[in-house]
Amino acid sequence: MKFQYKAIDKKGNLVQGEINGEDKAHVLSQLEARELTPVIIKKSSRLEFSFSFSLFKKKVPAKDVIIFTQSLGTLIETGLSMDRALEITGNVLKDSAIKDVISDLIEEIKGGSSLAAAMSKHRDVFSGLYISMVRAAEAAGVMGTVLNSLAAYLEKSHEFKSNLISSLIYPVMLFSVSILSLAVLIIFVVPKFLNMFTTMDISPPIAIIITSNMGIFFRKFWWLIVLLIGACAYFLKYRLNKPDGKIWRDKKLLKIPYIGNLILKIENARFARTLGTLLLNGVSILQSLMITKQIISNEVLKEHVELLYVGVREGEKMASIFSRQRHLWHPALLGLASIGEETGKLPHMLTKCADMLERDVEEQLKKIISMAEPATIILMGLIIGSLIVSMLSAIFSINETVF
Repeated sequence: MKFQYKAIDKKGNLVQGEINGEDKAHVLSQLEARELTPVIIKKSSRLEFSFSFSLFKKKVPAKDVIIFTQSLGTLIETGLSMDRALEITGNVLKDSAIKDVISDLIEEIKGGSSLAAAMSKHRDVFSGLYISMVRAAEAAGVMGTVLNSLAAYLEKSHEFKSNLISSLIYPVMLFSVSILSLAVLIIFVVPKFLNMFTTMDISPPIAIIITSNMGIFFRKFWWLIVLLIGACAYFLKYRLNKPDGKIWRDKKLLKIPYIGNLILKIENARFARTLGTLLLNGVSILQSLMITKQIISNEVLKEHVELLYVGVREGEKMASIFSRQRHLWHPALLGLASIGEETGKLPHMLTKCADMLERDVEEQLKKIISMAEPATIILMGLIIGSLIVSMLSAIFSINETVF
């Protein structure tokens, strides 16, 4: 959704433009990240015709952004100017999807723009976290160090996400193939056995009758099943589009045994990693919390990050706010945040907590997968095996009847 805005920048100038956002609160946080004070925020009244073009727009992979950040950070640390470092990085990545973005950054830099301002025009490539860290680095004069730190953060986050996805591929494939095999058996194979028994005027086993009737129902009324699935999908979409839809969904997810706990650990790790990285690189605590809020995907936890922001702004300790919401925050985060605030090493404690939680999530996923694989095989084996035994016993009963 597009919004039009008017705002005051740091120099007191009035600026205006358009920005993408989920709602006004999301737009407000983005403008604050750009160090702009909003005057007017309203939905854009202009019609959008970008859909047809977005189908052909090449998305920049996360790996390209990581390589870009690593390369630029290394070159800046050697003493090269920003535009020269960008030109060399552009040559390194000339065959990647990010090359056009780099060309635009070079033009903006040569035109007198800052790197953060140039990157803010490509928010589909550079996140709010990325731009805020670059802006802080420009103010402190430590661009190379911050870019290398940012590259390490992006690489760690990308690796964590990739591990989550790759861990789930095999169980999902195994379950899908098992369901497909069972469907073929019930819909096409078993009904033929029932026809054979009917032709020979022999009473079939009860298991063959039940599964055969299921197969006949699926073949005759497949459209009804598709209609029901479509209706459920429509209801779910309608429910999620309501103001409290996402909160309702995330509350339900957190109540699922074992899975809810895993989701909380993943979100806690993401929170600690993002907030710790921002604080380590000179971003203020309040601005860091606003940026971190956008990284959190669970709406329930996002609401509590907002409460955290309000509490810290009023001078309250982060650990004491965590302690009032123990059902959402991991004990390790609570403990290490408390130590960090007492010793003045909160950023380091948060990154350590993130490392620990990410390892814990990976171990927990391995346990889930190690249990899910044999459980799926045993369950499908029992179902398919019982059908095969029923069919074989039926065949033997036919032989006995014939002879």
